[in-house]
Amino acid sequence: MPSTQQRIGLYGGAFDPVHRAHVALATAAIAQAKLSRLHLLPTGQPAHRAAAHASAEHRTRMLQLAFGSVQAVQIDQREIHRQGPSYTVDTAKEIEAENPGAELFVLIGQDQFERLTTWHRWQALCQIATFLVAPRSMNTKTPGQNDVKMMTLDGVKAVFLDLPALSTSATAVRKQLANARHPADRTADLHPEVLRYIAQHKLYQTATA
Repeated sequence: MPSTQQRIGLYGGAFDPVHRAHVALATAAIAQAKLSRLHLLPTGQPAHRAAAHASAEHRTRMLQLAFGSVQAVQIDQREIHRQGPSYTVDTAKEIEAENPGAELFVLIGQDQFERLTTWHRWQALCQIATFLVAPRSMNTKTPGQNDVKMMTLDGVKAVFLDLPALSTSATAVRKQLANARHPADRTADLHPEVLRYIAQHKLYQTATA
């Protein structure tokens, strides 16, 4: 496909661990935005949250296991290898430079979208990317009041994805993993291969925030 027709998505996160909601959101974005490629970007040193509980190596391997059958996905480790805090705008600019003429999309949750103006150089990010927004609840497949305000800001382009609410959180999954008596009881929110990997490497054995 010529580069001028490429539609490239960016989906960043700790993925600590990657769970079924991550996969559902990614596949919905690929299908609905007709993405040529979706970069999964596990965080290195995140700018707005504590460091991940599992190592970058473990989180990358779990992504490979969870997304092994999802076409168009590329696991991109550039933020892991970047020195200092990692910002979405820097990653987007790098990918834009690598793919001249491509249309860029950033996949985020509705809560993140409402806080977009707190992001580092958010105006610059808006100039080069459209946001694909995941709904917060079953009743918010359309923009809420705060989202409408965001979309009226100069240069902000956003599309709300049509998919069920994704209530699963990595924090809740980690607590389930830590509190379960047996690996098979731990959680249905993980791909079986990811669950097996976690048990094999004894990850998330203590409850963490």
